[in-house]
Amino acid sequence: MTIDGSIRARWFGGARALDEITAVVFHYTANTGHTATARSNARYFATGTRKASAHFVVDEADVACQCVPLEQIAWAVGDGTGGTMGTLVNNRNSVSIEMVSHTDEAGTAYIPLATQKNAAHLYQMLRRELPGIQYAVRHYDVSKKLCPAPLVDEACWAEFQILLQEELNMTKQELLALAGTGDTPSDWAMEATHWAKEMGVFSGDGAGNYGWQQPITREAVAQVLYNLARKEERKSTGITCAIGI
Repeated sequence: MTIDGSIRARWFGGARALDEITAVVFHYTANTGHTATARSNARYFATGTRKASAHFVVDEADVACQCVPLEQIAWAVGDGTGGTMGTLVNNRNSVSIEMVSHTDEAGTAYIPLATQKNAAHLYQMLRRELPGIQYAVRHYDVSKKLCPAPLVDEACWAEFQILLQEELNMTKQELLALAGTGDTPSDWAMEATHWAKEMGVFSGDGAGNYGWQQPITREAVAQVLYNLARKEERKSTGITCAIGI
């Protein structure tokens, strides 16, 4: 999935630290018909008079529109305590994902399965970038608003939670794969990743892929520590060489 940040919301709050984020909240767009897209809803946030926003909007396509930077607070869930998670989740500590919905011939709202899978995949991406995330909840769980309406039913919500888990249950090979990841660390880790490359702790795959935002296993952590220890040994004996994983 790629992230398109070209359409920014008009209304959102102030800055926050990324380590404040502990929850991802799922919403639906409540569109009618079946032609709405993530971009059209992102444009609504950019030009509408309604003082609301979300960090991301996803549809059936493999592109998520980012309307609010993660370092900013979206006006999405409010700060009330109406729902069961209302005392734990609020605008400041959450990331909101809007899922584009449609209506069938009877006027009933639905969220396409492809859109739900994309939302689950985006959630998995956020889990990698934001290790402080503890909760995946509905807007309904925070404020009792019937959002996302198709998932207010507990059985439907349980099915969606299975999608979230399936996205997290990646194989070891997928977790360690660097192909296609490029050399794109988050801004807050830029200095540290540059140091790691200079020190030879990480060398990537030789094709410019470092997988900075990929999860890491315990054995990989052990290898990094071993690399550092070897580096110090070689420094003390006057021997230098490039080492990495």
